[in-house]
Amino acid sequence: MKKLAELDSLYRQTISRLEKKERIAYCENLIDSVQNNLIKRRKDIKSIHDDFSVILSAAQEELKTLQKI
Repeated sequence: MKKLAELDSLYRQTISRLEKKERIAYCENLIDSVQNNLIKRRKDIKSIHDDFSVILSAAQEELKTLQKI
């Protein structure tokens, strides 16, 4: 599974340098946004759905890691 920093340049270059609570808020917002996009586009091309799913999984894993710290 890819890490969020590998998939999201904003997270890698900026967000990852912020305090833990800001990183958590970013991950939570990203998860909400991706889930909404998946719902709206579920009839679209499967590859788009797969891309969103990969980002969603990475954001969820990052959030879990941050919450353990």
